[in-house]
Amino acid sequence: MSAEALEFLHQAQKKLELSVRGFENTRRLSSTIAHLDGDRSISERHMAEALQYRLESHSHVLA
Repeated sequence: MSAEALEFLHQAQKKLELSVRGFENTRRLSSTIAHLDGDRSISERHMAEALQYRLESHSHVLA
């Protein structure tokens, strides 16, 4: 995982008040996205995509 991706996730954790489980699930999803893209390392782009899916799946809670 790139340093930028990790920092991005830490910032999102603070702003979105992610739990430890939410943090880890987002990290795992970003790893899967990177793998599907054929990348060995998780980038900030992969992390942003994982967070976007998380927000979409929780949008009913935010409404």
